[in-house]
Amino acid sequence: IGSVIDQIVGNETKAAVPSDDILAILLLSLAGAVFSAVRRTSFNVASAHVVKSLRLTLFNAVLRQEVGWFDQVETGEIVNRLSSDVTQIANIASVNLSMALRYSAQFVFALVFLFTISWRLTLVMMVGTPVLIGVMWAYGRFVKRLSVLTQDALAAASNVSTETIANVRTVRAFAQESAQSAVYEERVTDSLKLQLRLATAGGWFGLTVGVIAGGYVCLVIWYGSKLVVQGDLTAGDLSAFIVYSVTMSTAVGMLGDVFNS
Repeated sequence: IGSVIDQIVGNETKAAVPSDDILAILLLSLAGAVFSAVRRTSFNVASAHVVKSLRLTLFNAVLRQEVGWFDQVETGEIVNRLSSDVTQIANIASVNLSMALRYSAQFVFALVFLFTISWRLTLVMMVGTPVLIGVMWAYGRFVKRLSVLTQDALAAASNVSTETIANVRTVRAFAQESAQSAVYEERVTDSLKLQLRLATAGGWFGLTVGVIAGGYVCLVIWYGSKLVVQGDLTAGDLSAFIVYSVTMSTAVGMLGDVFNS
C-alpha cells in the first residue's frame, strides 16, 4: 500500500499507474477471503460436533447420578446446563478459539510490519498499550462475574418454568397460575437486570477504548507527519503505517472481546 501511494505521489509525468502492486493487493485480498471462509466453515463444523459430544456426555453423567442427587438439584437447572451452558462452552472451545488464533496472528504480523516501517513511530504508538490492557483486564473481570450471575439467574427462571409446566395439573388444581407467573416474572426480571448491567458496562467500555484509541491515533498521525516533514518517512509509509495501526487496534479489540467472553 505504501509503495502504491509513493509511486502515485512521485509519478510527476502521470504516465503509468502501479498496476502490478494493485494486482498483488487484489490477489492477497482474495487469498485472505478464501482462507477466512475455510477457517469459519471448519470451526463451525467443529463447534456443532463439540456441542453434540458435550451434551451427550453431560446427559449420560446426569443419568449415572444417585437418586438422592436429583432431590438436591433442581430440574430446571439441569436443563439449563444441558442447553445454554453447553452452547457457551462449545463457543469457547471452537468459535472463540478460532477468533483468538486469527486475531493473534493478525496482531503479530501487523506489529512486525509496523516496526519494519518505522520503529520510532511504533514505540510512540505502543505507549498507550498498558492503559488499554488495564482497561480490558478490569472490564473482563467485571464481565466474568456478571456472566456467572446471569447464568445462575437464567437457570433459576428455567427451573420455575420447567417445574410449573411439568406439574401443570397440580398448578391448575390449586389455582396457582398467577402465583407461578409472578415467580417466573421475578426470576426473568433478575436476569434482565444483570443483562442490562452487562450492556451498560459494554457501552462504557467501548466509549473508553474508543477515546483512548482515538487519542493515540492522533498522536501517531502528528508524530508521523513530523517524520515525513523531516524526510525520515515517506507519505506512502505513513499511510501504510496508519492502515496497519488500525489493523492491529482491531485485533486487540477483538482479542479483548474473546478473552472477556
